[in-house]
Amino acid sequence: MTKLGLNSIDAYRVACRVNDHLIPHEHRLKPHDRFNNTLWWIIPTPAESPSYKYGKYVFERRDHVACPGTIFCGLHVEKGYGDAASGIVSRNELSQGHWMWHRLLADVSSGFPNSIARATVAIETEVHLHIAASMSPQPRKPRVFETIAFATNGANTVQLSESRHSNVLDGFQGCTTWNALVVALRSIRPELEPWYWIDFEIGYPFTETKDDPDHIERCVKMLQAFRPWFD
Repeated sequence: MTKLGLNSIDAYRVACRVNDHLIPHEHRLKPHDRFNNTLWWIIPTPAESPSYKYGKYVFERRDHVACPGTIFCGLHVEKGYGDAASGIVSRNELSQGHWMWHRLLADVSSGFPNSIARATVAIETEVHLHIAASMSPQPRKPRVFETIAFATNGANTVQLSESRHSNVLDGFQGCTTWNALVVALRSIRPELEPWYWIDFEIGYPFTETKDDPDHIERCVKMLQAFRPWFD
């Protein structure tokens, strides 16, 4: 697969550069943790805080997933916990009908593949899909993430990596087409789904290329392909 790079993979700097290319006043930058510069978002404005319910652009320096030593730039959509977790998690972590997650589920089999096709044209290679699941917090236990990653052109998929400790993501195992991924996404194990937070991210892991061509414009065009879910 083609490798694309940026002159810097500092999350804040990349988010600022992308932000400069977007329509003013429709978005703002937000850090995941103001004491840690590895993860920034561009979120719609005006947006409430916390911003779980929104589709947003993510910029994360990564050293722990399919492509370490890169910055992942892409669309980020979250599924909150179900009503069964009420009383265990905070009220704003319970998924509601107006969250972007539900629009995404409705669109993944129709308009979304066309956007993937536009994104792959923009970067001239497959985009990467990351699915992460984490169980509702338990006393004195650290939050554990389970992940599975694919490369896709909107029709075919290739699994890149996985890190799993339960069977919540079993449905994604062995998916070789986008349609199979859609089925898996819509049928996460019903007895477990309310207890798990799900992160859906689709984009590309850019490497650092100080001397080679910088691909920020391709990055922006890729993100713009997913603009319908940035809301």
